[in-house]
Amino acid sequence: MACMSWAGRTLSAILAVAIPLAAGAAAPRQVGADLQLEPKRLVLSEARATGEVTISAPAGGAFDVSFIDRVMGPDGALVTAQDAVAATPALRAAAAAHRSARPLLAADAARVVLAPGETRTLTVRLTGTAPSAGEYRTHLTVTARAPEAARGSEPGAAPAPPTVLWAQSIPVFVRNGPVDVQAGIAATHLQRGRGAEPAVLSFDLVRQGESSLFGDVTVSAGGQTVAVLRGVGVYREIDRRRIRIEAPGRLVGREDLEIVFTDRDSRPGQVLASARVPHGASTQLQAATPGRRPAA
Repeated sequence: MACMSWAGRTLSAILAVAIPLAAGAAAPRQVGADLQLEPKRLVLSEARATGEVTISAPAGGAFDVSFIDRVMGPDGALVTAQDAVAATPALRAAAAAHRSARPLLAADAARVVLAPGETRTLTVRLTGTAPSAGEYRTHLTVTARAPEAARGSEPGAAPAPPTVLWAQSIPVFVRNGPVDVQAGIAATHLQRGRGAEPAVLSFDLVRQGESSLFGDVTVSAGGQTVAVLRGVGVYREIDRRRIRIEAPGRLVGREDLEIVFTDRDSRPGQVLASARVPHGASTQLQAATPGRRPAA
């Protein structure tokens, strides 16, 4: 999950589910809304053939465990591979390029039941051999099960309120052979806000190697950080992902903006790409030199 912050504030992506209710109907029951998985990604290989995921839900409950293939679109949104086939041309191309790790993996449980406050450690194992060198991926998905009372009622009884089932998903990578992580930043565009509108900085985060990207984006001006986007991924089925950051007027001050992408995968902390947006430019297209900060 990507998380963006500026000026001491943090925004996290939140799943919102809206269900229309008939007049007088009870509010939907939320099941699994407090579900959490840690860590947020797993990377397995022949050298590290097992990984552990901690499942927690303070309210407890029953949860199904499965592997679901999901693909990333150019805007970073994830859809199931099955849905992508019938979606836009870009998503269909991503689905065709995706290499599934589902046949290569197994979890030690298909269903988990947690008492309130309890946690469970799930073990994921590499059980197959990748057919060729490269990176494969699927998504470990844990989905809340509807309570028995919500699945049906006795004839003549008042209907149970609608139930919203929540799920959490993390990517599981299988890498066969050397890791090739390279990145670039291109097509930077700074749009100045009008009136109360925020300024918008957008750019392409470009995957230049064979492996997926995972890292943090930092935007600074005059040596001070003005925006941070954490946990940004570009999966190998797409070449680039469009990043869009809305922020207050500090993005359009008197200093140039510097965008830096830092690795959180195979070489944590290493700068993989950077770009500078000159002061006064409302639209600036610029390709960055991978792994090197632009000259001052």
